[in-house]
Amino acid sequence: DRKAQQDDALIICRCEEITKGEIRRAVHEGMWTLTEVKRFLRAGMGLCQGQTCGRLVKGIVAKELGVRPSE
Repeated sequence: DRKAQQDDALIICRCEEITKGEIRRAVHEGMWTLTEVKRFLRAGMGLCQGQTCGRLVKGIVAKELGVRPSE
């Protein structure tokens, strides 16, 4: 849901300082794939190239869309 969550301020992508709330908001604004989220927010495009945050971003996107991370 689009309501603010207690952990929305949690930094997910440390390289680009992207929060969980920003990722959730992007999904609800129509970014439904990891590629779209990466292009819009730059999550996973920092020095580590998603090695640290990639799975977390994928999991957040999947949860917001109501699908499994493998989909």
